[in-house]
Amino acid sequence: MNEHLNEHLSDSQLDELLRRDGLEAVADEGFTARLMPRLPPRRRRRALGLPLAAVLGALLTWGALLPSSLLQGAAREWAAGELGASLGLVYLGLLGVGLLSCAWALEEAE
Repeated sequence: MNEHLNEHLSDSQLDELLRRDGLEAVADEGFTARLMPRLPPRRRRRALGLPLAAVLGALLTWGALLPSSLLQGAAREWAAGELGASLGLVYLGLLGVGLLSCAWALEEAE
């Protein structure tokens, strides 16, 4: 393994190296066996927490922007079937928020 220490390794090469050379357990004189029962239980994730927070945030944002002239102009343009500046800005804003949400979700998934 020492010959690999002086090279620049990619993530996949490093993963392979750790998997290949790290298959045997490290002798810890029973430390792991003593520690594991003392750890607190894993917290369970609530499946509805994030979607409910997203819906609540969207509703609060919509309520806060309702008196906005930009949102009112976008609503008029949408009802008339036109794509004006107001509606275009709203569409761009929604696209930006959607892309940021996707990027955040992908980052959290890693």
